[in-house]
Amino acid sequence: MFEEGQLYSPVTRAYDGEAVVHLDAGHPGATDPDYRRRRNSIATLAMDWRPGDPLPRVPYTDAEHAVWQTVCAELEPLHDDLACAGYLEGKQRLGLPTDHVPQLDQVTDALRPLTGFGLGTWSEVYPGYARFDDGLFANQAHNDWAQWAAEGGVPFLLLMLGVAGGAIRPAFRSLWGLGVFAVFLHCWVDYPMQQRPALAAFFFAMLGILAAYKHQTGSSPPSTYP
Repeated sequence: MFEEGQLYSPVTRAYDGEAVVHLDAGHPGATDPDYRRRRNSIATLAMDWRPGDPLPRVPYTDAEHAVWQTVCAELEPLHDDLACAGYLEGKQRLGLPTDHVPQLDQVTDALRPLTGFGLGTWSEVYPGYARFDDGLFANQAHNDWAQWAAEGGVPFLLLMLGVAGGAIRPAFRSLWGLGVFAVFLHCWVDYPMQQRPALAAFFFAMLGILAAYKHQTGSSPPSTYP
């Protein structure tokens, strides 16, 4: 079992509910019972997590923080000499601490403005960041632009802004195209794209017609058709 080459160590549940990390026989910690117990305890925290719950925080020991400090100190000059510029820029922007092992929520919060939580995850993620609980289920953000930014991060927000910006000119040159632009404005105060998938499909079909007509004719669509 689990004898093939491993990228990640498989994890299963024991009868007592504790997670068991199955290490390859050649793993340096495979024969160290203390190491294996520690790996299992951390894996149990991860497996006990459920969507919508705050991310678990691992109670790292002083010895583990000391190992992290040593690793960071040894890697720093190697990164400066050998790492590419893109990696060094990303490392600086992420800003991981070097004096203690960072918690997963710290790393997640540093990455979220760029990567988002993933499309369609609002209702699962929001409870973990809500400042108070009013007893109601927050199914959506009630602002499509805010939700696109939270779920898709900066790249998806910029993509949608580009789509909206590209639609302004042809929309205002046609009568029916104004409805497309109006939906984008409506998205600032409501969530039509999340609330009615059929509307979203129709909306993007209209955007496609605007783009295709302009591409084929070199001009914006006329306001009326025969």
